[in-house]
Amino acid sequence: MDTLDEVFEQLQHQQNAEDAFAVIRNAAAALGFPYCTYGRRSAMPLARPEVQILSNYPVAWQQRYIERGYAARDPSVRRAARAKQPVIWQAKEESEELQFWDEAVSFGLRYGWAQASYDCSSNLGLLSLVRETEPITLAEVRSRRAACAALAEAAHLHLMPLLAGAPPIALTADRLTSREREVLTWTADGKTAFEIGQILGTAERTVKFHLQNAVVKLDARNKTHAATKALLLGWLV
Repeated sequence: MDTLDEVFEQLQHQQNAEDAFAVIRNAAAALGFPYCTYGRRSAMPLARPEVQILSNYPVAWQQRYIERGYAARDPSVRRAARAKQPVIWQAKEESEELQFWDEAVSFGLRYGWAQASYDCSSNLGLLSLVRETEPITLAEVRSRRAACAALAEAAHLHLMPLLAGAPPIALTADRLTSREREVLTWTADGKTAFEIGQILGTAERTVKFHLQNAVVKLDARNKTHAATKALLLGWLV
């Protein structure tokens, strides 16, 4: 497959969600997942949130998914939305919404990997990678976790704003200053703002200032989320 740097580069040239999704879909296929879907669920209104989906799932399954209101019942979405780590599922081993899983299997959707993220407005984005054959083994999770996580982050950074009608976040390292990258690096190592200030010989409030700027620039929820995004993109010193 193309390197993740090449995937990020390709995404820079896509100005609509469908073309950007094609880049993500091709990268997913190269990772061994011929089926791919990306969904965005708005945080508001609470009763009837807006749901937008890009997918190469079988068309008949996409229609069934809409007709039966599975967007509100899909157990893989519920699990991923609550999880901090990727969710690995096997349809035949799931214990809830059995009709949903039986129907998914009938369309060739047996094994999946899903990772969710929230933007600064608490809108949910979810990338799901799915295939019909070969269960996802622990060895595969270990070997491909970083690549799948980076692909999910690329999808969140680019597809979520496009689906919301906003410009995508520029995936370029110069988005952050050298000092912002530095404080994020120490944050990724588990250091507090006070400790980073001691290391860099600067005031704690100055460290917090740089961290807050990085959080805003990366459209992150907090400093840990910002550090994770920057790490996956290869921006940390």
